[in-house]
Formats: sequence, C-alpha cells, structure tokens
Amino acid sequence: MNGSSTESTIIFILVWLVGLTLIVNNLNPYFGIPPQVLIYLVSLIALIILIVLHPIMQLDYLISLLLAVILLSICVNDIPSFFKPYERFVGFMIIVGLVGPWIKSRLLSNYRLGLFRTINLIFCILSVVSFLSLLTNQSWAHNRSGFSGIMVHSMVMGPVAAIALLYGLYQLMTKRNRLLTLTSAFVILASFINVVAAGSRGAIVALVLGLVIFLFLNANSKIQFVKIFVIISGMLYFTFPLWQEYTAHIVSKMEYAEKHESFSASRDDLWNNRLREFKSSPLIGIGFSSVDTKISNKFDRNNGKVEPGSSWLAVLSMTGIVGFFLVVLIFLKYAKFCLPTKISFQNNSRALLGGLLVFFMVHLFIEGYIFSSGAMLFFYLWLLLSIIQIEVNRESLLKRKIKKWHTLIDN
Repeated sequence: MNGSSTESTIIFILVWLVGLTLIVNNLNPYFGIPPQVLIYLVSLIALIILIVLHPIMQLDYLISLLLAVILLSICVNDIPSFFKPYERFVGFMIIVGLVGPWIKSRLLSNYRLGLFRTINLIFCILSVVSFLSLLTNQSWAHNRSGFSGIMVHSMVMGPVAAIALLYGLYQLMTKRNRLLTLTSAFVILASFINVVAAGSRGAIVALVLGLVIFLFLNANSKIQFVKIFVIISGMLYFTFPLWQEYTAHIVSKMEYAEKHESFSASRDDLWNNRLREFKSSPLIGIGFSSVDTKISNKFDRNNGKVEPGSSWLAVLSMTGIVGFFLVVLIFLKYAKFCLPTKISFQNNSRALLGGLLVFFMVHLFIEGYIFSSGAMLFFYLWLLLSIIQIEVNRESLLKRKIKKWHTLIDN
C-alpha cells in the first residue's frame, strides 16, 4: 500500500469515526446519548494522528488572537468553577483545531473536505428519517420542544433540515443523473416539511435568506434569479394547503409573540441579560462559557451549560468588544467569498457555501452555539468556515495561473 492510499484510508476512517460520534451525540434521547466528552476525545485522537502524519502546517492569526482573548477572559474574571471554563476552552481548541480554519495543512484540508461531504450526506439521511417519523406519527419524534424527529431537540432539527435542504438543492443543480435528481428532490421536500414542523422561526428566516443567496450566486443572470425566485414562491403559495397542517407549532409561537407584543418574546430576557453583562465588562467580557449568575438563571450548576439566546451577544458578553471584533473580522473574511466575481469558479460550490454561511450568520442571532464546542451546529459552523477557506485558496491559485498564462500569451 503506497503513501497516498494509506492517507486516504486513514482519512476515510477518521471522517466516519468523528462524524458518527458527533451525530450519535446529538440524537434523540430515545436512542441513548453517550457522554459529550466522547466527541472531544475522538476529535483529539484524530487531530493528533493528522498532525503527526503531516506536521507541516500554518496557523490562522485571527483565530489565534481570538483564542488568546478567550483565555485572557478566563484568567482575568472570577468564573464559578461549575462552568468549567478551562475544560471548555480546551474542548474549543480541539474542535476548532480539527475542523476549523485555525490549523492549516494539506492533510487536514483533505480530511475536512471528506468530513464536510460525509456530514452533509448524514444530515440528508437524518432529515429523511425524521420526515418518515413525522408521516408515521412516531411518538418518540415529538418531545416538549415539539417535533424533533430523530434529533435531540426541535431547535436542532430545524437547522439540520435547513442544511440538508440547501445541500439537496446543490445536488439537484448538478444534474449528474436521474436517480440523483429524484433523490435530491425528495430530500428537499422532506427537509422543507421538517423545517416547518420543527417550528423554529429563526431557522426558517435564516433558511429563506440563505436560499436567496444560493439562488443568486447560482443564477447565470439577475433575470434568471428573479424567475427562479418567483417560481419557487408561487409553488409554495399554491401548495400551502398541502403542508399547512405542519405549521401548527409556528402558529402557536406567533400567537405567543403577539400576546406579549414582541416577535422575540422568548428571547428578550436572554438578550437583555447578555447586554447587561457586556455593559458590566465591555472590554474583555465576563468570561468564556459563562453567564453572570446574579443576572441570569439560564444555566445548569451540574454540568455548567448555559443558554445565551444569541451567539453574537454571547461573544459580546463573554469576550467583550475585543473578542467580538475578532469574530466579526473572521466572518467578514469569509463573507467576501459570497460576493459574485467577474470570473465564476465552481459556481454551484460558491452558491452552496455562500448560502450556508448566510444561513449561519442569521441563525447565530437567535441561537447561542458559537462557543458550544460539543454542539453539532458549532461543529458544522467551524467546519464550514474551513471549507470556504479551502475554496478561497483554490480560487486564488487558479487566478494566479490564469494571470500567468495571460502574461505568457502577451509576451
């Protein structure tokens, strides 16, 4: 077995080992969930193996600065021990090191590309299985959060289905063969129903905006984009009676919001608490992975978990304006990839990654997982950023080659 074949085998094993560990860790409790520490252990082993096999690497300076600020926020604040800030910081570094754009090497890039494809495939399968559980009215597919399908919570089911929908649309646009087209269409249908049934308004709004970006970047012209958007809007309008029954959870949430005269009634207290925490320590924050126990009661003393209510506000309250500025710079760095260019490279890929990035940038407003390193959405978000970085590098390389060819031709 040659070196290249050995690397491919190792990557394949590690992709499925980490991917399945992450998924199982976020399944419906009906199926049993292993200790969350397992994802850290498996990820650490995978990271060590990949670094040992290819020790030539680079570090992203923005993420390195963010890690330094996070560590500083822990050191200068008196954080209650039950929040386990140092343990969570180590877990954060492990996951971001393995799947995020912090550590860069050829082998890690190949691993992340394989992991991205695999997790997207698994998300599609999970979405289809959840859809079937909804159709057959399985009791375990519903819990106190509403319809969660095969996932642990409806607030996870919604985003997972949204991602599966965008990925299914991406596969549909490739038009490789009839079977893939039909399969992708079914995944899109199943995922759409799942998003609606899960009742996450944030996931729905984020999906709509992500879908708009996907269609815009994938269209050959503005006219084609408008035509496709009008067709999709028309289809949703005329088929509404067919899927209206799945909107019950959304309707109940809207009624609750109307009763309290606020669209974000369920989040208002959480958001206000984060802003109060930021004001109490605006420069460096109140400390990574913690909340002010005098202000908020949305935390668990047994496991140290917190409910920030918003990722953007969590960054602001936990790491202050310094950490927030760095996170914004990181996202802006990759958001440039969403902008259309005069020369199109892998148009479908740009559309998918741009749509997913916009989805997360919007969804981060209403869910606080950006620092929750054991969470599935945290994992996918940082993996997405590294995939965009890989695509940016590829396009830069191709542009340099084209420029070199033009120079040779001109000479």
